[in-house]
Formats: sequence, structure tokens, C-alpha cells
Amino acid sequence: MEREGFELLHCVQHVERVMIEVKTGATDKAWEDPSKLTAFMAQADFSVPLLVWKDIHHRDPKSWTLDAKKRAPKNTPLHETSKIMLQDHARKGLHESLTSTHGVVHNPKTPDILVYLHITEKTLLLAIPVLCRRPDPPSRRVSKGLHHSIAWGVARTANLRHGEWVLDPCVGKAGLVLESEAWWPGCTYCGVDNDIEQLKHAYENAEVNKSNVSLIHGSCTTLPFRACFDVAISDLPFGRSCGTPEGNKTLYPSLLRSLHRALNASGRLVLLTGEESAETLGTALKETGFLTLGTVVFHFGGNKNKLQCYMYLAVKDTHPLQGDSEALRSLFDWRFAEKLKQNKEHSWRNEKPSMTPYRAKANACPPPLPLHGLKPFNSTRHCFILFFLLQASP
Repeated sequence: MEREGFELLHCVQHVERVMIEVKTGATDKAWEDPSKLTAFMAQADFSVPLLVWKDIHHRDPKSWTLDAKKRAPKNTPLHETSKIMLQDHARKGLHESLTSTHGVVHNPKTPDILVYLHITEKTLLLAIPVLCRRPDPPSRRVSKGLHHSIAWGVARTANLRHGEWVLDPCVGKAGLVLESEAWWPGCTYCGVDNDIEQLKHAYENAEVNKSNVSLIHGSCTTLPFRACFDVAISDLPFGRSCGTPEGNKTLYPSLLRSLHRALNASGRLVLLTGEESAETLGTALKETGFLTLGTVVFHFGGNKNKLQCYMYLAVKDTHPLQGDSEALRSLFDWRFAEKLKQNKEHSWRNEKPSMTPYRAKANACPPPLPLHGLKPFNSTRHCFILFFLLQASP
């Protein structure tokens, strides 16, 4: 299928799950001769579905697991056939078509891909789920903070990549890192805040999300890290509900010096602030060893709140690509900024997809950072929903 057509599916309405069809065929009484099922699975071509999966997750899948379902009336041969036996023969075929051909290994504990097999008396259907409807954001937040669409926008602008370590030095109620984790689960996230009440809300939100985000009580101006993070994203105190514009003249330089130490040599950051403190942040970035590549200005509160929000995109002055402005800009996602040039009223709500990448059981993510005397969270998520089938064509 064409890439543009596939991206349109991110906003399709009233669809719970999108699956890429790998292969269909006649059952041919495979329950009587399971070797036919093994052959059916071994001859499946996963080339296009794997390319689609890679396009969504921005990496190659490494592992798979099988979910086989059989549907037949009671007292029929298929109904009486052992599901375990059918799964065993199906896996034998997948070891050839997936593992031997594409190098994707069987790992039911931390699978990247769920291979779905549907067996009826007449047909066999083989498919891979790739998208599912995202849960309603309010149900995932015990305590609300930054709007979920803006949080998603910050993470997308940062252009997060699989395997990166991401830091939020002013994590607050953790809305930004939790939204980032939901959409870019291949990263490792850590949040720091010196307000214990805010951290309590953050832990509540993390528990609701069964998150692997590490939350630490500490000051953003004295971060206990040295060159270990790839990206910093944060909704800084604007000086409206938290802090003051005058206080930010002291806070921002101290915070950025601490961030400069915490980021590695090629570190980059995306920071939000209000129009009251925008000039303060811009000046502080220059004075603390960061190269500002651009700013994105948009309305923070939607139609009812016309206050401006400034999003700064910058890299450390030690970045290996320093001097190549085009290469540095390619580290970020500028699509929202380009649309704002055409329409100043454009909103993140118009950008955020209505569907999220489907994840099979537990995510194959790097281990979380150690918490300071606090219990880590489990990231296992379940998604038992209806599905919509989409046939892939090159």
C-alpha cells in the first residue's frame, strides 16, 4: 500500500484495530493433517507487513509470538482438535518464514510482533496487528497536567528514536513523559521534580498507565547525571501558575547548565515556555552552551486561551554535526511548524493520530533507570478489542 494512504489510517474513525493481512487460504482439513498448516505458515511472505511495521515503529522487529484462534461449531472435528497441537505446527512454519527468512526470533516473553492466526472450517487467515485505537486520555490520567495533544507534539518534534534515553527535568505530574512513552515505547524515560506533591500525582498517573518511567525527587538545577541522556524534553515553569517570569531569569540558566551536564555530546532538547519567559529562555540557551535551531510559537490553551507558547529546539554546542545546519535541523520534526506558517490557528489536536501503534504484550524496551528507593512499574498492557482487516499491497 502507498505510504500516504497508510498514514491516513491514523485518523480513521470507528475502527478499533488495523491488521495487515499476510496470507489467506483454504483450511483443507488441516486439523486432520497438521503438516498442511505447517506448510501454509512456512510459505507466508512477511516482507510487506514487516516493512509496514518498521515504518510505524522506526526500527526492525526482533521477536514474535503467535496467537491462534479456531472457530467451529460444537462437536465438529475442528472444534475437538487440540488448539495447542495446531499452535505447535503453526510455529514450526513461522520458524521458517519469519525466523529463517527475516531473522525475527520466537520470544513469547517480550515479542515485538503478534502473529494472528484465525482458523475456521473453510479458511485460514494470517495477519499482523499494526494499529489500535488509543485509549481516551482522561482515563489514563488520575491527575491532569499538560494537555495530551501538546505532550504528544513535543515528543514528535523531538523526533524520538528507539533506544534513546529521555529526561524531563521538570516532570510535574508526568503527563509529558507518559504520553511520550505511550507513543514511543522504545525509549527509556526519566523524570525529576523537587515538588513532592507533584511527584505523588506523577506516581498515580504512572500506576494507571502501568508505566516504566523512572521518577526521582530532586532539583532540576542539580541533576545527578553526567552525559547519559540523548534527549531532554520539558514543559518548563512559565511563570503563570508555577514560578514567576522574574524568578525564571535565575531558574532557567541554572537548569540549562545542569541539563548541559546531563546530556551526552550529541544531546538535543525541546523545551516549552510562555511568552512572558521566552526571551529569558532564548538568552539562557546561548549562555549555557546550546545552539538554538528554531522556535515554534503556538496558542497554548486552544481557542479559549490566546496566550502564546514558545517551543525551543536546540542541540549542545559539542554536537558532532555542528556547522552543518541542514543536518542539525533534520534531527527534529518540523511538520507542525510548517503548517503553522500556512495557518496560525493550527492546533496539535489536528495533528495527533486517533490510533496508536499496536504492541504485543510487554514491550521490548531497555530496563528502566533505578528509582531512589521506589518500586518500578510494570509496563504490560492488554488490548482485547475488535479489529479491522487491511490487506497490504506493495
